[in-house]
Amino acid sequence: MSLKIQIILMSYNRPEFILEAIKSIQNQTYKNIEFVVSDNSSNNVVFDLIQKSAPEVKIVKRGSNFSMSQHWNQILSEVSSSGHADYFMMFHDDDIMLPNCIADLVTLIEQNPTVSAVAGNAYVIRQTSLTDDIFNSRLKENLLIKNVEELGLRYFEAGAGVNPFPGYLYSKKVAQTFKFNNKEAGKHSDVTFLFKALTLGPIAWAAKPTMNYRIHGSNDSVGVDMLALLGLVKIYLRSAKSANAIYHAKEFTFKNYLLWLKEQNIKKMYKAHPQRVKTIIWSATKFFSQNPSGMMKYCLRKFGMADAN
Repeated sequence: MSLKIQIILMSYNRPEFILEAIKSIQNQTYKNIEFVVSDNSSNNVVFDLIQKSAPEVKIVKRGSNFSMSQHWNQILSEVSSSGHADYFMMFHDDDIMLPNCIADLVTLIEQNPTVSAVAGNAYVIRQTSLTDDIFNSRLKENLLIKNVEELGLRYFEAGAGVNPFPGYLYSKKVAQTFKFNNKEAGKHSDVTFLFKALTLGPIAWAAKPTMNYRIHGSNDSVGVDMLALLGLVKIYLRSAKSANAIYHAKEFTFKNYLLWLKEQNIKKMYKAHPQRVKTIIWSATKFFSQNPSGMMKYCLRKFGMADAN
């Protein structure tokens, strides 16, 4: 008997993309699917559009306009209390499933029956243009991730690559066991949610693309949130204790710290307060780098400043 899959299409104020997302779900070659749109928009534009253009689609309008975390947890609660599905996916309204998406992920589950979740790779859409770019281009064969340290290294180690979060298909037991908490790590709390899932079983990644993942200016990944990032690293290091894990977590944090400095217009600040800026960078390099003097000079060159003496 085939696995029953529940797909929840999460919507928030993106009517320009949602019909394409709906069509891609309806066109799945795998047929044992229950599909619903969870509309958390601040207005009725998406709801009215679906009622008019895709009236056959079940849509739940969230009247209270939940926060992102509340929306997630409402869906998890509904999945948990439902007896219908073996696995579920919380897909995003601006992405597109390839026709064999669910079929390929179900095959991956059948090959790895103890998994808590599986996820496919993706082609990249930039704004509205589909490219040949593979989101996780380093992944050449399917991968089974067994623990938090292994998953974290995929995020922290330079060039390792990850599969996109909207394409995850979770075991129902994930919804029955965990809630989403964006206070843990802000916009990186999707990763801490996966850390939790790993306590129930491994996560399998498919090297083959199963979706088209859209990158645009309103993606949550745009910009550096240092508090969120530090929250993620703190949670990771509770489980990952090896020297390799600590090294890559520090390196990842420091590189994002440099990006954050750039976003803060550090070059302009340096012209006004050179010694203060040097002190800020030096404090960070002493913590993150095994060669702080060399890293200090690298940082100043990177931002077009004079070398430290």
